[in-house]
Amino acid sequence: MASVTIATRNERTPDAYRQLLLEVSTFFHPDPEVSYQFVADRLSAFYNGATAAITLHQGAQIAFKYVANPPEWAIGLCGVPTEDAYCARTLRSNQVTLIQDVRRDSEFCGFQTVELGWTRYLGAPIRDNRGQPIGTLCIIDGSHDEVLSEADKELVALLAQAARVKIQQEHDLRLPHIEADSNQLEHMLVNLALNGIKAMTPLGGGTLTIRLRRQRRTVCIEVSDTGPGVPESMRSCLFEPFATTQGDGFGLGLFSVKRTVDMHNGRIEVRSIAGQGATFEICLPIRQPATGGQSHAAHTRRGR
Repeated sequence: MASVTIATRNERTPDAYRQLLLEVSTFFHPDPEVSYQFVADRLSAFYNGATAAITLHQGAQIAFKYVANPPEWAIGLCGVPTEDAYCARTLRSNQVTLIQDVRRDSEFCGFQTVELGWTRYLGAPIRDNRGQPIGTLCIIDGSHDEVLSEADKELVALLAQAARVKIQQEHDLRLPHIEADSNQLEHMLVNLALNGIKAMTPLGGGTLTIRLRRQRRTVCIEVSDTGPGVPESMRSCLFEPFATTQGDGFGLGLFSVKRTVDMHNGRIEVRSIAGQGATFEICLPIRQPATGGQSHAAHTRRGR
């Protein structure tokens, strides 16, 4: 999968946000530190080479665990505890924090880092399995004139959570190509992965498992999470528009997933046990009917 390219604010389209989320949601490495570095590097590139950092709470102080694209004066920050950090507010509130112009912020405007060029901050908490903040994922730069939106806040929040999620992938090595729209399937996978990541947010992380296998004349995709599960009362309307089991969002992600499955003449099922997570299984025909399916279908490879 191609790496994220540097983009201006006007070029950060919904597809660009989804592409970044797809990269992070499907990246797996057994060493959590590598996963954190991957997230920070991608975030830095996405925001025009902004400094992106992982910080950890150390008692009353904060330490930079990893810094992507630091300015020359900040290269030695890693591992050095400090109290003078914008992310202190993120840790106190346990919420996404945006300081659009630090120069106008009463708490941080006097920090030396403002004079050195760090005048915009966006950070999200990294939480433990009890939901308590243990660190932050943040971007810091001098682009205070470029206004960040709710989409940017949601992106950083999801990436902070994704860094705590363990990704497992189980693929049948002999999967056939299928007739499908690759862009639509990519969006479908992003929505399923984000649904699982959001479900595990209150638990401070978990495991997201993606399985692909052949079943007769279909290819089946399973996306499983270790969240709280889907309430029985929600299952009959789960794929309807505006139905959601989560406190945020509009409940359109799973509706979009179901629409994509239907357009490809497939089927979708959900299995869930309270307190043990949920599994979404999608089975798509290898070949579309001659009179149905995608009129401009593209052949997709396994793993997409």
